[in-house]
Amino acid sequence: MSAKRTALISLAVTLLVWAVYSWPLPRHIFQGIPSSAQNAERGRVRAMIPGDHLQLLYQFWLAGDMIQGKTPLFHDLYEFNTGDDQARFRLKAHYLPFSFVFFLGERAGGRAFGWNFAGLISLWATYFLTWLLARRYARSDGIAAVAALISLVFPFRWINLLGGSPMGYAMVWAPAVMLGIDMAVRDRRAVGGLLAGVAVLFASWTDSHMFFFAALLIPAWCAVALVTALPSAVPPRRLATGW
Repeated sequence: MSAKRTALISLAVTLLVWAVYSWPLPRHIFQGIPSSAQNAERGRVRAMIPGDHLQLLYQFWLAGDMIQGKTPLFHDLYEFNTGDDQARFRLKAHYLPFSFVFFLGERAGGRAFGWNFAGLISLWATYFLTWLLARRYARSDGIAAVAALISLVFPFRWINLLGGSPMGYAMVWAPAVMLGIDMAVRDRRAVGGLLAGVAVLFASWTDSHMFFFAALLIPAWCAVALVTALPSAVPPRRLATGW
């Protein structure tokens, strides 16, 4: 199966899982964002519930304003500002690349859609990359697709994502790191090392916990890739796409 077809199928599956797990969020995708994974008040919509989701939304919005030139780069002018704008200089990544994905979604459909769009892209990329990784070891694309589905349905992913934690977005970097290492070690492809390195960098920009776990994951998956690359091991599947 080509990478393009895999991407389209994984997107369709992601949309279905997202609709089931986050309902009734799909009904309010342009008007509201989730505040918790606990749907305690079913069927009700509340305004301005305090929580991590609003803090992260603020950071996304601030990054979008910087991209548009409305706010000076790396200046948080609106939080704890005592009157000296220059004192509000903060050199940080503002959760890139997801703040940029939010910006694109915001431009297309508003602030709420930007938030939900960023979450969807994170979920889809997680499933897509995990599928690409799994099919390098599985006997068929179908088995790989089902195995990769685990990356979407674990509850802890949704608790973080719907609760507004950066960890909910940052989990995408785990399969990216493993896929990159696998390509670099087993296939001796430089693009694999580049993918793994960029994933670790983005993990550090998105969530410090995910950066820590990604760093721990690197030697472990290198060992897995080295063992499976031995002549006595089952050779990796060579797909037409090169993945």
